[in-house]
Amino acid sequence: MSVPRWSLWAQIIGDECAARIYDGLLTYGTLTPTQIAQHLACPRSTLYAAFDTLKRHGLISTSTKGRTVEYTAAAPSRWRALAEMQQVEVSHVIRNIDANLSEWTATFRQGTRPRARAFEGEEGLQAIREEVALNGGDVWEYFAVDARLRAQAKLHEHERIQRTSEVKGGRVLLALEQEGDAPPFFD
Repeated sequence: MSVPRWSLWAQIIGDECAARIYDGLLTYGTLTPTQIAQHLACPRSTLYAAFDTLKRHGLISTSTKGRTVEYTAAAPSRWRALAEMQQVEVSHVIRNIDANLSEWTATFRQGTRPRARAFEGEEGLQAIREEVALNGGDVWEYFAVDARLRAQAKLHEHERIQRTSEVKGGRVLLALEQEGDAPPFFD
């Protein structure tokens, strides 16, 4: 089963109603808004924004007979031209992203949002020391995590994420996985 041709056109111009109107004009020829509304089974008032979209992209032309406006579809080759223009625009955007991505990534890594890291065992203690030495700045606290604390942390996860996203200054919170019934916090 093939998809209707207007669905591809809707992807190009981002307006399903406009694509369906163009399809109707292509199929039935020159039509008035009333005739288009009848063919598409939709209210006439919803068509006018789509007409503007089609005009802006050069996909329809209008003619006036007395007080009646009629719409005619442009040649279907116009769709290819529109797609090619979008391809050029997307290529330009991708080049700009590629040119700036390393700077954006560095900003992301150096951002002032708080970070939380979890480590295990003796290697974890060494990694914590290295993390503090590498990042400098404030370290809020170190604490051991057991199953009860992990379960409690999930209770208000949304609120915790909201609060930590508002913290400025690159603070770090480091956790050490702890086995057994050790107390959950230590200095």
